Amino acid sequence: MYAGRIRTSQTEAKKRLLANLPDLLLSLVGHENSRQGAEMVFEVLQNTHMNKHLFYTLLEKTLEHVLPDEMDWRDRADELVEVDLSSS
Repeated sequence: MYAGRIRTSQTEAKKRLLANLPDLLLSLVGHENSRQGAEMVFEVLQNTHMNKHLFYTLLEKTLEHVLPDEMDWRDRADELVEVDLSSS
């Protein structure tokens, strides 16, 4: 039952995506290329592992933009690792 609901949701989402392609995109690359591109993007976004990676990457970039000074910890951590490795 749960798998059936997921499949129904995916089918509905794909229909809505294809029905709402921007006119500019359609006129630039053509209807068929736009449809194929949208389907490809849709299929990529069905991968749970890739979605998690995409989410965390976007979150990290957002935090870097909102809190640029607080993101220095990564540079400092890299320096500490280099110092630690060189002293071994």
